[in-house]
Amino acid sequence: MKLTPKQEAFAVAYVKTGNACEAYRQAYDAKGMSPAAIKANAHKLTKRTDIALTVAKLTAPAAKAAGITAERNCEHIAKAAYGEATDSLTWANKISALDKAAKISKQYDDSGPTGPTKVNVTITLVKAGGHVAVSS
Repeated sequence: MKLTPKQEAFAVAYVKTGNACEAYRQAYDAKGMSPAAIKANAHKLTKRTDIALTVAKLTAPAAKAAGITAERNCEHIAKAAYGEATDSLTWANKISALDKAAKISKQYDDSGPTGPTKVNVTITLVKAGGHVAVSS
């Protein structure tokens, strides 16, 4: 399906800014719209297959030139998620990497109409013999 001029402008602005709301403001007349309305409309546009394909087409050459591949990204996320915590790799970074890995592997999706599902998890860190063990 061919994009309208505004949808095309949104896709281009989204690639340039990396921000769907800003892209919406640039492509559409958003004066007088609430931030919530802009966010909702921008989100709907990012979920459209034709717009997502256009964004992918626009970003593919730069990603290829930089050596960015899905496999490489997954490899780095897995290293962060499952590697040892260090001074530069904090537990917060590891949890963020696990979150990304779960999304990539489709273990959950927080983009639904009701937003993310909240799950309470308690993590207890126990230092034993100089090592930190995690239990939940």
